[in-house]
Amino acid sequence: MAMFSEVDLELGTSLQDLASVRVLLLPVGDISQERFDELAALVSATSQIPLRSLPRRLVEDADSSTPSKLPSRISSLAKSRKAASIDNQMASRILSGDSGSPEYEPEDSVCLRYEKLERDASGEVIVPTESEWEEYRASLSVWGAIGIFDHNSTDAVESTKDALKLYKKTFEEFASIVSQCRSLSSSKCFVFTPPDSVSKPGVNLLSDTDTLQGAGIGDASRGDVFGVIPYAPENSQEDVKMEIRAQVLHVADLILQSLNNRIRTYKQTSGPILSPLDMKHSVEKHSTLKQRRQGRLDKCFGDLYLLMALPALARTKYESAIDKTRTNGDRLWLAGSLEGYNAAALSTGDLTRASVDAVLKKSTEILKLYKRKRLFELEVAAAMKVATFLSRLPDKRRETLHYAKYAAEAGISLKPVKKRIALHSQLVKLMMDVNAPRKAALFLYQLGGFYSFSRKWHESYDIIMEVIKLVGESSPSSDGWEPLRRVLFTEAEASASKVFDQKRQSYSLVNALSLSAPTGAVRESDRKIIDLLNQLDEPPLEMSDSLIARLVGFSSVETTKNASVLRDRSSGKTPTRSGPFIFSAIGGSKNSESTPAQWIKEEIINLPVTLESKLGTALDIRIVGVIFSIREDDVESPTPDDRSGRIPLSEEIRHSSSILRVNPQYVRLPERNTSEVSTRTEYSLECTPLQKGNYEIGGLAAVLFGNCLVKLKLKSNCSSRFVKVVPPLPRLEASFTLVKGMNSVVGDGDSVDFELYQGEAKSLRVNIKNVGNVDAKDVTVKLIGSEPAKRLLSMDEPTEVFQYPTLAVDNGFTFETPLDTSTSMVEIGVATLKCVAEHSSEFCPNLFRETTRSLRFITQNAMTIRDCEIIHVRNGEIAAVLGIENLSSMVLRIQAKQLLSNGDGKTGFDFEEVLLEPKGFSSAVVRLDLESTADNPRVLLRWDSLSTGSHGHLEFPLNLNDSPLITAPKVKMTLSIGESDHHCASVLSGVFYKLKLLGTHIDPNSDAVDGTLDVRICMENGTGKRTAVGMEKKVMVAGVLEGVRVSASNGFEHAIGARFGCVGTYAVEASLRARGYKVTKFWRVRVSSSE
Repeated sequence: MAMFSEVDLELGTSLQDLASVRVLLLPVGDISQERFDELAALVSATSQIPLRSLPRRLVEDADSSTPSKLPSRISSLAKSRKAASIDNQMASRILSGDSGSPEYEPEDSVCLRYEKLERDASGEVIVPTESEWEEYRASLSVWGAIGIFDHNSTDAVESTKDALKLYKKTFEEFASIVSQCRSLSSSKCFVFTPPDSVSKPGVNLLSDTDTLQGAGIGDASRGDVFGVIPYAPENSQEDVKMEIRAQVLHVADLILQSLNNRIRTYKQTSGPILSPLDMKHSVEKHSTLKQRRQGRLDKCFGDLYLLMALPALARTKYESAIDKTRTNGDRLWLAGSLEGYNAAALSTGDLTRASVDAVLKKSTEILKLYKRKRLFELEVAAAMKVATFLSRLPDKRRETLHYAKYAAEAGISLKPVKKRIALHSQLVKLMMDVNAPRKAALFLYQLGGFYSFSRKWHESYDIIMEVIKLVGESSPSSDGWEPLRRVLFTEAEASASKVFDQKRQSYSLVNALSLSAPTGAVRESDRKIIDLLNQLDEPPLEMSDSLIARLVGFSSVETTKNASVLRDRSSGKTPTRSGPFIFSAIGGSKNSESTPAQWIKEEIINLPVTLESKLGTALDIRIVGVIFSIREDDVESPTPDDRSGRIPLSEEIRHSSSILRVNPQYVRLPERNTSEVSTRTEYSLECTPLQKGNYEIGGLAAVLFGNCLVKLKLKSNCSSRFVKVVPPLPRLEASFTLVKGMNSVVGDGDSVDFELYQGEAKSLRVNIKNVGNVDAKDVTVKLIGSEPAKRLLSMDEPTEVFQYPTLAVDNGFTFETPLDTSTSMVEIGVATLKCVAEHSSEFCPNLFRETTRSLRFITQNAMTIRDCEIIHVRNGEIAAVLGIENLSSMVLRIQAKQLLSNGDGKTGFDFEEVLLEPKGFSSAVVRLDLESTADNPRVLLRWDSLSTGSHGHLEFPLNLNDSPLITAPKVKMTLSIGESDHHCASVLSGVFYKLKLLGTHIDPNSDAVDGTLDVRICMENGTGKRTAVGMEKKVMVAGVLEGVRVSASNGFEHAIGARFGCVGTYAVEASLRARGYKVTKFWRVRVSSSE
């Protein structure tokens, strides 16, 4: 992540870091970045310098003018070993100064805060810019600089002259860098040399100060310029650490001298102490600044004492500064004094809850003061220091997030935008330290927006990708987060498009597309993304297997579906079959790893593959190959060697294309349904095996979006993925011809249907031809038929076998068998026949191949009745015209056989004999006696073939009710009992009554119809149901009750006598049947007691 080198307000520091001295670590010479990082880590390990380890020094007090002594110089390894005993010596000394000078406590330590500098693209060291607030806060100033020079990275020097030339160049480079930091007063270059080169003349010069100064390297006032450190990574590190510590002690001693000098400078000046705010706003009067001097001066003394590891004295100065700045209304310096007081308080005492709460209380006041002065930089820096301090404490995560959020909100007003970039960079790091990845993602997203605002599109793209990564790692796998990631990918694409980086642009679009959802809005967005991807010239940077799987899936492959049926006679293994026959037309069942599908070299096979569509819109892809892996060593094409463990996709395709040639095919995957995770569609690939061997299908090579070559990995749970390619074998092709006299019909397709008509003279011609490239041997042809086919072919056994020893390429043979289509042998329906040809070759004598073709005979009647029309109904006769068609190729004579009604033949039936030509049509009239016609009569017609002598019959129903000429009779019937004409009469039990039925024809325009009348007397129970009663018990009847012939022309009258023996309700029911219809009516009779 790119960051600016300058951090004006110490955003990465804590409150406690206000007590640390800023020291730069910079590379010098031709040192590599890796070597610089290694040596800088060794130097940074010495960050706490106990004051008892330094020579005794008098500290300049703010109230004293006593000068301090010069520091002792410690430079060489021998001197450092002597200085190591200083730790014990200084612990026993009384470390006090003259007349009121403060004392060092033995446990006090100077804290060094190292800042490692980097080089730019040209190799120049990037030096941090000076802050305008260094006068206001001493911890912002650079007090020391340590150069790191690796002697091993330079050419060997043997002469003193060459050594001086090298060291002068090194010194000038180091001095040039140091000179850019005006506040820096203490610097030293650490020279790391091999241990065995210390005694060499060129290296010894580094300890010869007089010779170096004579050559213009350094001066007497600065002391030693170089510090020699013998170093070898493979040797013990203890001596190296001791020497580094001795050199750092010297630098720390120089820094303390600089701090003392700064105190002396403050004492010797009397002018006002200004801040950048005073320089920008000149409204402050000189008298006001003079009144504020002492409070500001105490604050400056407190900052310096804090850096010198004198927290107690610093705290005293801060308390004085707080009182004076609050009294004078100097809010800016009051806020700075409160910050310093917090740092001093944390340095002098333990971190208790009370002390932390006191710090937070003062921090609240500090932030209000900065905000009131509209000093956003200082406000943000103060909030970040508190947040960083809290992040290092246990159980303070919530408070840390609070102050981080405060800093982010206040940072909106920071200008220029590079300050906001620096702030959010530090916020991201802070959130990751406290394990808040979602907050980190939010700040990182805002950081990407700042880079976009600065038109740094590359950085913006990288940051958005980091945001996506954080969101993916910190968010659950539910679909609720996918829309957010989709939006982020589209924003990343926008950044990539600004710099015309089509690879990253494609990568972002593909990832956004992979987060598709089957909704209307997303479908439209998916279409736009696919259109844009098709317009780009560059494919994505990379497409992982998981990313491809979110776009399209390769769920299954059926290697056995269209594979040849092979049988190894030596092992006796035969593929497992299912179905009603011994062999199946589409091969065996799904294979397992132990029984792979067998493909024949150089023969085309259609390979079914099933793809899954997972997008909200249709996707066009181009399948260019099948990816194989080899399962055995006995193959013609070896597996490509790649020691890295991953074979490039282009190499996989090249290797697989030498095994199987695939005809490239464009397919369109349909859009995913809203209720499904994916939509599966099966496609067929035309393939040609080229190399023999055992293989495993691992996936498909496909092109997405016009230029993106990917591998669609086959799901691991697919069992039918194993293939065995065998040497070339003969290929027999069977064809069928239905011969009818001089004419014939050739069957096309894998499954052939022939239409047969009963009685026709036909035969089946079978042609077997070798269409392969190898001669066939031991050819066996089997005709296997179902039971109807067995009768049709007059087969004694279910299988008929024909054998031939050899069949050369492009040669064949034909045999013909007659078909018995007589009605005694063949029933109307479907008869199934299979032709199975089995053969081997001289190259594989034990491997037999089976070729299977299916044939169906659809047997029909030789004739059919196309239509039937009733032409008239009169004088008790019905006449109908039948349309008869001859379907066969024979001349047929049609004659009537009988009229069927309920299974019994009846008279009153007449039919004209008809002679029909082959495929001819004719009409015939059939007449029926209306009186003897049932409701739905059936006509049985017989046909006879004049050429073959065969015959058959056809049963045809006459639906009289569908004719408009035959309608229900419209007759009105009434009942009178004695003298009563009512429909519900009341009679007495035991009395004989006359029941008279009268029928009146009420439709004078229609023909009169005669019919039969039936009478029935029933008894009703309490629920209204009718129960037939015994005539001898409850009702005595005199007269005819059934089959009474009546005429509806002039009406009819029928009378019976009845005597009711029981009390109750009776029903008299009369039914008139005529013209195939039945008219029923009933009357109720109430019988009461005669007593």
